[in-house]
Amino acid sequence: PIRLDVGACDVDLEIRKTINNNTPNVNSNVTFTLEAINNGPGDITGVVVEDLLPNGYTLVSTSATKGSYTTPNWNIGSLTASERATLTVVATVLLN
Repeated sequence: PIRLDVGACDVDLEIRKTINNNTPNVNSNVTFTLEAINNGPGDITGVVVEDLLPNGYTLVSTSATKGSYTTPNWNIGSLTASERATLTVVATVLLN
């Protein structure tokens, strides 16, 4: 599940989440990609996306194009109109 916290705003904020392999093997790595897209019309501040790894996965690494990630929060901060930010999360599969 994804939870989103934002400051006061008048925008259309879109969150997308994908995985690179829907049927991974145990002990293999998968990559989750979260994308935050400000569809406008205004800027947004105070953006925090909470995203927990599903049960059966352990965190390997993260990389964000904007902001920082501290489990389970991706602290993006602000997004101007039409701006996108991406978080990549690599995790190891522990269970099928």
